[in-house]
Amino acid sequence: MIQTRGNMAKKLKPGDRALLTRTFTETDSQLFVGLSGDMNPHHTDAAFCALTKFGRPIVPGFLVASMATHIGGQWAVLAARFHMDFTAPVYAGDTITCEAVVKVVSDKYKVTVDFICINQDGATVITGCFTGYPPQGERLEHLRRGVGG
Repeated sequence: MIQTRGNMAKKLKPGDRALLTRTFTETDSQLFVGLSGDMNPHHTDAAFCALTKFGRPIVPGFLVASMATHIGGQWAVLAARFHMDFTAPVYAGDTITCEAVVKVVSDKYKVTVDFICINQDGATVITGCFTGYPPQGERLEHLRRGVGG
């Protein structure tokens, strides 16, 4: 289950984990393409895709990877670095589960989070990690008070 906004008020520690599951639709892909301007024919052109190893349009990888940013946002982590490897395609109708695990919390309270996205058949579609800065001090107290929720 995804961490909720209320969990932002706790300091992250190594081993903290969150799961998020989502089924992607053609509409999701179309909206993302429109917002991002990513008009790659691998995402938009069924006739083109029929000529590729994918056979049909694939969901944009950055849309799928946004599951990790969703988790980071629920933890109120301000991202500093994001790395990912796309290992298998995602198609409209696929259900993806993203698991994120806090690996390191540094002295400067910078966190490193590893994540993996797996489809409904158990295939890994993305692996990656991000680093960033969770709230501390006054910002953490602000979240503890429930202000701005």
